[in-house]
Amino acid sequence: GISTTVGETGILGSVAFRRNEGYRFGDDSYKYSGFVKTTLHLGNYNNLTLSLFGANDNHGGWLYWRSLSQPLMAKDSLSALNERVHSSKMNFNGALRTILSDETSLITRVSMFMTRFTTDPLNPDDRNNPHSTAVNYNIDVQANSFLSSTVFLTTGITSSLQTVRSDLFTDHNGVSFGAYGQTEFTLDKIILTTGLRLDGIKYDALKMQGSISPKIGITYKPSDQLSFRSSLGTGFRAPSVTEQFTDQIINGFTVKPNKELIPERSYSAEIGGSFRNAIFYLDGALFYTSFNNLIEPLFVTEQGSPFIQFQNITKAEIYGHEEVVECHPFENNDLALRLGYTYIFPHDKTTGKILNFRSRHLFQGYCEVRQWNLFFSSDFRYMSKFEAIDPLLANQITDGDVRVDTYVLDARFGYDLKPHFAIPLKLIVQAQNLLNYYYVEIAGNMAPLRNISLKLESTF
Repeated sequence: GISTTVGETGILGSVAFRRNEGYRFGDDSYKYSGFVKTTLHLGNYNNLTLSLFGANDNHGGWLYWRSLSQPLMAKDSLSALNERVHSSKMNFNGALRTILSDETSLITRVSMFMTRFTTDPLNPDDRNNPHSTAVNYNIDVQANSFLSSTVFLTTGITSSLQTVRSDLFTDHNGVSFGAYGQTEFTLDKIILTTGLRLDGIKYDALKMQGSISPKIGITYKPSDQLSFRSSLGTGFRAPSVTEQFTDQIINGFTVKPNKELIPERSYSAEIGGSFRNAIFYLDGALFYTSFNNLIEPLFVTEQGSPFIQFQNITKAEIYGHEEVVECHPFENNDLALRLGYTYIFPHDKTTGKILNFRSRHLFQGYCEVRQWNLFFSSDFRYMSKFEAIDPLLANQITDGDVRVDTYVLDARFGYDLKPHFAIPLKLIVQAQNLLNYYYVEIAGNMAPLRNISLKLESTF
């Protein structure tokens, strides 16, 4: 990577190549990526930030295992090995920041995001291999204003144009727009936030779908160390092109479109608090979200033939709590500790069943130690096993119902070579899944095994 300035112009860039032979047969990859960002100062009150990111990926066609006794072999090893998947993406962003007055600033953002993928056919003469090219153009204009010393207003409009050319989804065009406003009122130790957002989206000749989403939040700070918060709000999510229009047979799975899919709407609430001093940071919250017409992928059987289709669950809800504890006992941050726990209860209110592919318990621990030129860090993650998965999916995959709790330990040890060289240089030994614990991430997919790597890292 490189980071430098030329006059008042800042430049940041990086390139990367990664070859991964994989731990599963037919699941190797070649990955290339590059990134560049520059910031231009246009007079005393304006600056323009431009960034460009590109990546290319060539990987095997692995989908799921042969069986629990052969978890590193693909169900269809020939397809996994020969049906290479080529994907590329490019993202351009531009942001112009303008100071209009002492009280008001304006930010105009434009972006373009392109994705493309193709799959090599087993038969070289077959030109009907799956392919897709999608482009998303966005523009967003946001104004920030101090109406007074106690009132801050944010307003904006956003719009996007989406085009998809694909044999997976056929060809589609979509437009979306949004308008929003948010006001912060500061009243002594209380900050009151109110907001309203209008959204609309339309695909092809389908009916336009939209929503008005209000929200309100309040923060109370009785002291510099203690803070309490609460919020109420609504949400809206329209179905994506993938969810609504996919029509394909992929590695033996038939996926059918659902043009009757409607947007999901949600209502959420949260109450929490935090405490911070020179050593400790504590945070906790209770949260609740109710969904109407939640969009979920489901296996459906018609005339004895199963297929996958995204459908609306009439009503669902998720509630739970989250706690975080951080400790920095030394001013120089040579020791940092963090513990976090999240509990959720996700269920379908109509059937009373637990929602598929969701863990109730998540615990994370982190430790970092720095001394002299040495540094060590370790991450531990526990996730309870999924209580429910789609039974038809489990029947489609041999041993597809196998799942266990997850215990993963990662560690990182490094030495800073900068005092010995003229450039910043670090030597790092990294171990992922240090305990070599076997678990599945999704049905029929064993998670990565223990991997130890040696890395030399430098930043210019």
